[in-house]
Amino acid sequence: MQLLQWYFIFTASSAINVIDIGKTLSANHSLQTMVLPYYRSNSSISKIIPTYCCIILLLSVAQNISAEAKKFYFKQDTFIDSQALPIEFVYKKWDAPYQAGTLTQGFVRAESGYIDGNQSIGIIYRFDIQAKYTAETITWLHQLKNKTPLSENKEYDIFLDIKHFRAWGIIFDYVFKPTPTLTVTPSLSILRAHYLTDGILQGNAVAINKKDYDFDLNVDYYYSKDELFDRRVTPPTGWGFSFDLDLQAKPIDNLAIKLKVYDLFGYLFWNSTPRTVAQADSSIKNYDLNGYLNFEPVLTGKESNEGFAQKLTPRVILQSEYIINRLMLNQQIMFTALKNYYFFDTGFLVTKSQWLIIGTETTTNTLKLAYKTNTFKIEVLTDSLNTQKIHTLAVNLSLSYAL
Repeated sequence: MQLLQWYFIFTASSAINVIDIGKTLSANHSLQTMVLPYYRSNSSISKIIPTYCCIILLLSVAQNISAEAKKFYFKQDTFIDSQALPIEFVYKKWDAPYQAGTLTQGFVRAESGYIDGNQSIGIIYRFDIQAKYTAETITWLHQLKNKTPLSENKEYDIFLDIKHFRAWGIIFDYVFKPTPTLTVTPSLSILRAHYLTDGILQGNAVAINKKDYDFDLNVDYYYSKDELFDRRVTPPTGWGFSFDLDLQAKPIDNLAIKLKVYDLFGYLFWNSTPRTVAQADSSIKNYDLNGYLNFEPVLTGKESNEGFAQKLTPRVILQSEYIINRLMLNQQIMFTALKNYYFFDTGFLVTKSQWLIIGTETTTNTLKLAYKTNTFKIEVLTDSLNTQKIHTLAVNLSLSYAL
């Protein structure tokens, strides 16, 4: 229980301060950054990584945390799918060619701790983002960012729905074996959250000529940083929880069926969260030296700071694994709120405990290579070897060490 004493003190106060606004705000750089500004390095993540490493170091030398700890473990799971723009360009610059796509999502989990028999305790870091948009939204944003000529009289249906958070905390697992062939592992995470973006932008835009356009947008979103209108805010913090569930069954010796549900039930409760509910239009216009319209919307609505309960979106992975002599056949489906992914792998037993695995994900045309033993696993999945053309990327690493 000393881990809990080392953790954080939750805050539970919130206030609502509503400010009526009706002003012209400059946001030349901001609208396009809402789609996916979150994979880059930033000050909050750079603060968390050293803290995370220090905690792990302290845990490794603190013998009184669990005198009976038998195993150290670490696992890191990353999955990113950016349909419209390559991952590298979506946050650095928008001058890369874009393609048809209506979603961007990413899930990052890093976890490290101790296993003692059928129970474990660890430190966890989480980064989740899910963004759904129309193809015309990306076309419009790409043209605005790069100041490329618009298609005259073209109408753009603007829609962006984004859910994002970053958090770290403590995770507890307990393993049950109700039958010899069934293993049930519930997990509870207690989370301290430090960054969010959650809301909807929608409306329409019409190109008047190659350099000018009219737009009428509605926005309702919570945020740690105002990517749209550059409002100066104090980033909120929050606390929350998440329940995960892991089921593993072996109906026959060579067949294993696994079901993993992330965020079966979970919430983050944010304090004094900045929120903007407003209408933005182009009734007042300003142009750059080349005659292109600057995105400086006339904003009418309200800005507030209020409590916000952010519901975590479940993610489900269903997997079957069948071993025939030195050959392993693995099928997996990942269900998300925006899209389902289908994985097919074939593994080859190299030595008594070493496997080489090759596979694919069919909806993204990706290739997977993996290597695993009883205590170590690494796998990489990508749709390109050129870092400037990667739209889908998964990197998973796990290891355990007996103490």
